[in-house]
Amino acid sequence: EPCRVVATICDIDTDWGWYYFGCQDCNKKVFPESKTVKRVNGKDVLTYSWWCEKCNQLVYSVSPKFKIHLLVKDDTGESSFMLLDSIATGIVPQSAEYLLDGSLDEPEENAEFPDAITSLIGQTFMFGVYIEKDNATGGGVCYKVGKVWKDLSMLKICGREESVSAHTQGTINSSVSEAPLLLHDSECNETASTPSSKRKSEENKEVPDITSTSKKQCCKVVKKERK
Repeated sequence: EPCRVVATICDIDTDWGWYYFGCQDCNKKVFPESKTVKRVNGKDVLTYSWWCEKCNQLVYSVSPKFKIHLLVKDDTGESSFMLLDSIATGIVPQSAEYLLDGSLDEPEENAEFPDAITSLIGQTFMFGVYIEKDNATGGGVCYKVGKVWKDLSMLKICGREESVSAHTQGTINSSVSEAPLLLHDSECNETASTPSSKRKSEENKEVPDITSTSKKQCCKVVKKERK
């Protein structure tokens, strides 16, 4: 079970795109290979092909998937969270396929984000986040989200349910300590990257599966205070 964080989305990091294309067979990220025009029944038809490293072959059937970078905050600080498709679909009201309206083009720099995504700004959720070796990317710490809860009326922590208050929204409670929700960027020694280098780095990385329960749990905190 990941570390639970109650935070408000204060912005969308548009230095990253909001989607990628995944192989229809394995769901892993694919890379554009070619775009050609073929004559079919007297009409010009644009056809695409992609390379799937997982399947080790050219593929011709892909589907768009969310990959959204959020800037979030609570009363202890700010941080960055990344939502992959299976998680983002829980809070974005429309699917990536619907938002692209059949387009198979790769994300463009400085392209506007759909209202369905930008409308998340100002909303508060409880996020389940993990700390992993590679979750520090780009200009700061980016924590991968494994689950999102919309209903904040009850928090189940340490095997019991507690009503949300200003206090519980600001901290994560345990039997021995309490700590701020957000882990500050100063905890990471990664070198900051420019938006263009962030994109290049991301293009060369396989989109990870973060839904596995075998992932390392979030346990790193800024400070601890004995009760």
